Amino acid sequence: MEKKEELKDKEQILNEQEQEKEENKKEEKAIEIKEENKKEQEKIKIEEQKTDKKEVKEQEDESKETSTKEKEVTYTEESKKVEEKMDEIKNDTNKEEKGKEEQEISNQKTKEEQEAEIKEQPKQEANKVNTIKTEGKKPQDSKPNNKNSSSKKIIIAISSILVIIAIAIGIYFITLNNLKTSAINEINKAFTALKSGDYEQIKNYLGTDTEEEESDENTEEITKAMLSNLEYEIISTNVNFTEGEIKLKISNKDLKKVFENYMKKVFSMALSQTFGKMSEDDFNSELLETFKEQYASESIETITNEVSIKLTREDGKWKMNTEDEQIENAILPGYESVLEAIK
Repeated sequence: MEKKEELKDKEQILNEQEQEKEENKKEEKAIEIKEENKKEQEKIKIEEQKTDKKEVKEQEDESKETSTKEKEVTYTEESKKVEEKMDEIKNDTNKEEKGKEEQEISNQKTKEEQEAEIKEQPKQEANKVNTIKTEGKKPQDSKPNNKNSSSKKIIIAISSILVIIAIAIGIYFITLNNLKTSAINEINKAFTALKSGDYEQIKNYLGTDTEEEESDENTEEITKAMLSNLEYEIISTNVNFTEGEIKLKISNKDLKKVFENYMKKVFSMALSQTFGKMSEDDFNSELLETFKEQYASESIETITNEVSIKLTREDGKWKMNTEDEQIENAILPGYESVLEAIK
């Protein structure tokens, strides 16, 4: 029994201790809540103080603005009043000066009229005497009028000549400009035809023999490949009514280097074991692909040359003189050396 009572006492003690702990926790929480509330209240007070300060500043700024505006208004009103007074003073002085000038003018007029009357009296008497003497005689023609009419005619003739000269000069420069544009258009047409690879147009512009046999597909493909990278730029033009000269920058791949690589491929194919087994068409097609690859390769250098192309005007049309070897070498760099190697 005693043990049971001791256990009960211990349980009571433990329960009391737990209750005390819980009460202590509650008190701590209550204290924390009170502190948080205090902090929040302090924050609210600080914010209210800030808002009050802002409002005070805004009121001060508004009062300053209103005061400055009032000052500006008063200043403008006073300046307007001063300006009005100055205008009144100026008007009064102008009126006085105008009155004085009018009086002086009237006085001068009266003096001049009196002097003119005094001068005209002897003239009138002399005119009367002259009229009596010259009765029955015809009046002579006035020479100054003839001089004025002749000078007017000379001025009109000179002005009409100048107008005609100006019109002629304008027509001259307009036609010259039209000829210049037509010559440039002819160059553009020729090089667009070259870049397109149109074999018939190339023959026309480059002046090749039209009576030779028609080209096969391989020749046309080779021509297109050689001219696919052709570029040009017009530097200057010098044109008159019958002749012209246009300076160009022409760029294209080095035909000499392409031909060297092409011939290496031909020899390697000829020495290979498959050469005897290949047909002629296969051999030509493979060489054509090699030629195209060379012109498309970035390892082949692009060469730029400056060339002057001469033009002559026949039957209202420009014709290019493409027989110059420099033009061929500019369009196909290394063309001469390739011809010499083939020969």
